[in-house]
Amino acid sequence: MTPWQRAAEAKAKADKAAADALAEKNQKMRVLFTNLTEADIKKMMRNPDSVIFEKALANDDGSVVCLRYMAQNGFGGMNQGQASLVKDKIRIDNSVYWNKYCADQVMYDMGVPEKTQAE
Repeated sequence: MTPWQRAAEAKAKADKAAADALAEKNQKMRVLFTNLTEADIKKMMRNPDSVIFEKALANDDGSVVCLRYMAQNGFGGMNQGQASLVKDKIRIDNSVYWNKYCADQVMYDMGVPEKTQAE
């Protein structure tokens, strides 16, 4: 193997390691921001124990998190809602932000915690 081939192989290995490290960091950030957003939404609800998350999505680096949920209203019924975390601010039932940052976007499905899944 020539010195150039060895250098190219070493660079390819280093590039792959850097890409893998970035992908792992981004996954951790997506999980972190999704979990924080879910906790914050529960705090905002009239009955936090009634919140059931149906869908959780996040973009590549976790800077945008989109959630669909059900929560108890003041009359005891359940309402469906949506929330988005954009630019470090949570917006609940704001269709402008949902349509711009969540609808028809390529996002990672973050799943929902088993204890909060709709049955």
